[in-house]
Formats: sequence, structure tokens, C-alpha cells
Amino acid sequence: MPSGSRSQAILDEPPTRTRYPLFGVALSLFMVLPPEEASDLLRQRLAALTAAAEEIGATIRRARDQDLAWWFLIEEDYRLAKVEAERAFVERLAASVTGDDYHQAWNHHFKGKT
Repeated sequence: MPSGSRSQAILDEPPTRTRYPLFGVALSLFMVLPPEEASDLLRQRLAALTAAAEEIGATIRRARDQDLAWWFLIEEDYRLAKVEAERAFVERLAASVTGDDYHQAWNHHFKGKT
């Protein structure tokens, strides 16, 4: 198979065919965690994502400072976009967990059962 064909196949693969990352799988069990524990875990995740975004961003800046062409940074730009998207999602989720509606729902469905 010519290398162009393999590259084309990879680029043509629909995003829905990717494997689930562990964080995505963990979200399926999110609701059974007590709100305080969920909030703590989300803060930890947010800190890790922030650190990762800063590290990737620094790598990109150093490469650009050395006049490296953008096409050599495509993978890092993609990684940064994914980390920033997940970070934004985790920020929204963390804000939702602090809401009264979440606490009431958790107390109604799970308090004393987990």
C-alpha cells in the first residue's frame, strides 16, 4: 500500500471510530460519586490539563521562536486543541457539580447507596 493511501485512510477515518479515552469512560460513573469527591477530582483534572496545556504551549512557542515552520508543529497544535477543549469541558462540569440541582439529584438518587 503506498504511504499516501495509508495517510489518506487515517485522515478519512470518522472521529466516531476512535477509542474511548479513560476519562471519557470514567464519566459514565461520574454520577455515583459524592459531589464533594467529584468536585475534588475535577479540580485535580483541571490542574493537570492546565499544566499540560502550558507545557505544550511552551513547546510550540520555543519551536516558533526558532523559526520552525508551522507544518512541523501540527501534532502539537492538535494536542493543544484537544487539551484545551477537554479543559473547557471540565471547567463547565466542575461548575455544574457545585450547583444545588446536582446536589439535590445526587442526594435523591445515591445518598446512602454508594
